[in-house]
Amino acid sequence: MDATDGTPQERSAGSRGRQGFFSLKLRPWHVLGLFVVLACLATLAGFLGRWWWRFENFGAFKVQGAVFLALAAAAFWLAKRRNSAIVAAVFALVNAAAFVPLYFGGNSPAGPAQFRVMLINVHTANTDYEAVRTAVRRERPDALVALEVNQRWVAELDHLRDEWPFRKQMPRPDNFGIVLYSRTQPVAAHILHLGEAEVPTVLARYDVAGKRLTLIGTHPVPPVNLEYVAWRNEQMALLAELIRATPGAVVLVGDLNMTADSPVFRDFCSASGLRDSRQGFGVQATWPAHLPPLLIPIDHCLVSREVLVRSRRVGKYVGSDHFPVIADFSVKE
Repeated sequence: MDATDGTPQERSAGSRGRQGFFSLKLRPWHVLGLFVVLACLATLAGFLGRWWWRFENFGAFKVQGAVFLALAAAAFWLAKRRNSAIVAAVFALVNAAAFVPLYFGGNSPAGPAQFRVMLINVHTANTDYEAVRTAVRRERPDALVALEVNQRWVAELDHLRDEWPFRKQMPRPDNFGIVLYSRTQPVAAHILHLGEAEVPTVLARYDVAGKRLTLIGTHPVPPVNLEYVAWRNEQMALLAELIRATPGAVVLVGDLNMTADSPVFRDFCSASGLRDSRQGFGVQATWPAHLPPLLIPIDHCLVSREVLVRSRRVGKYVGSDHFPVIADFSVKE
């Protein structure tokens, strides 16, 4: 029989039956509730990074999780959906507890800075060389650590050598080249290869107002698969051993491809004795610069107990997928 056969009433009833069978009506509150459940599960997963490396990434978006869940809690409360509002609010607070303390405390009294370091992951494919040079000249660091530097970037950054004459470099065609530019000659400078990944780390020792300061710049591989996770973790463990054996003040800067919520980060700080320079200065997210709503802090400046952090901030956009980091500090008497 042809599908058009039958009375109009029968055809209409059949059409409604098919619509009811195949369609699923989702009300706005159901959709919001679904996303809240997913955000809550992601929050819980972020605490399980030590047991499965993929869960580590869920812990990186604490700010985004807190903002979304707080807004959802407010919406549920206004709609008199109290239970849903309370659940969303509790998980918003769980997320916020990871970063709100960064806006308080810090133990550095006011005083003049003795040394400024600038970290820029220039991004190998970035061609806005002038933006990077302008940023460096504007900030006038004592030492610049640039990451993802290839031969082309070395040539472009050499325009800075009039003010930053010392250079220690290892450019690479991949995303793991590194270069140190310094306004003054370090006491010593080396390129190290730590671990099986064999990506370069730069180490320079300075005399700052008669006190020893060791500056380390590094860029471990990202945690994109199990092998890379093992390589990154090995490099961080070896760095911790190196820092423990290094006398005097230590400052480490780098794109560590992890946030402070990573168990690897916490283990590294515990083993090395370094602390996060963001304390008292806030979240200071740096990547991905092209997607501000997803920004997370993976570019770090960590300092030893001999270092007083005077200021710490994120620089302006330089065409890279990372924002620069600028830190001013002095070395304790």
